[in-house]
Amino acid sequence: MLASPLIYAQAYKGVVEKFYGALGKRDFDSAYALCTGPQWGTLQQFADSGSYGGINHVILSSVTYKRQRDTKNMEAKVDVVVKDPVNGDGRYIQNFVLVEKEHKWFIRSTSLLQTDRAEKGWNLKLIDQPGLDKATVNNFIKPVYDTVKNDAAVNKKSAQRIVNDPRFFQTPGGVYAVVVVENPGREQGILSYGWCDAFVFEQKDQQWRMTDFKLHAGGGGMYGNSGGFKKLLQAGTNVVALVIAGGQMHMGDLVEQDDIIAMEAGKLYNLTSVVVHHSYGDFGSSHDEKSLKICNERNYLFIKSEKKNYDLKIIRSSCLVSKKEKKTDSVIIPWINKNYSFPEALMHEPEAN
Repeated sequence: MLASPLIYAQAYKGVVEKFYGALGKRDFDSAYALCTGPQWGTLQQFADSGSYGGINHVILSSVTYKRQRDTKNMEAKVDVVVKDPVNGDGRYIQNFVLVEKEHKWFIRSTSLLQTDRAEKGWNLKLIDQPGLDKATVNNFIKPVYDTVKNDAAVNKKSAQRIVNDPRFFQTPGGVYAVVVVENPGREQGILSYGWCDAFVFEQKDQQWRMTDFKLHAGGGGMYGNSGGFKKLLQAGTNVVALVIAGGQMHMGDLVEQDDIIAMEAGKLYNLTSVVVHHSYGDFGSSHDEKSLKICNERNYLFIKSEKKNYDLKIIRSSCLVSKKEKKTDSVIIPWINKNYSFPEALMHEPEAN
């Protein structure tokens, strides 16, 4: 029997509550199952300690649902306190976008409106800045796509362009917003690929203006993968790092990388790319731990230094051993000559663990 219209119309309620309830119990499989879309990455990325995997307790203060304008999607404004010994405790005010698929509701994306989480040496402040909505963003970026030949793969027949919600932040230099635009390719063979573009905006005298953009900023991979926004980090005194996740899988080989773009005084430039996961298993296997021959992981963080651009610390470990046996090696890479120069040992993966 089909649900009544009233019951179906209310089916979205409880999705956010279930999501945070699962996170509070560290049930990452159940939380991830409530999400859809490229923002969430793989389950492994979702449950990583640098993402949601650091959370061990949740206090959900309020959830307010409302329908998005001119769409069937729902929005939810969320006020939540999380305990996260890895990344820091804090209160978060967020906006969730929910979509309906086959009579079920899923979380498509989330954007941070405000947080009180403090981080060591952190000048970056994430803020709520209404006034720069997607319609305004589209008006800014349309001339770019109208006049710049981005790539022949983007057209009405082969791909769509996905404009993500703005992420707002404040540095000692002013109030800014960054928008990541995903360009997924047609999923038809390994030659189909996608990528992400980045746009940065500055607020002056209560008015927004676009200050810079970078096409093919990062992300991407084969099989139409565009990648997507991952996080913002402080990478210098007045430098914010935009992290865009991407990855490729082919013939048993899985590579996940973070492309890191600097935003400084409203301008964008490349910082570096870090392969955060590389594994290789027998082609055609389920790519589980038993089939893997190589599995290396890299975490990274920026360390405050006297220079304008902070030092980059890379921590490498194997994911083929237990946590008790896991050993890590690390290296600190300074910013020299406008570049992070990786040591030769970090440029090549070992052939076996």
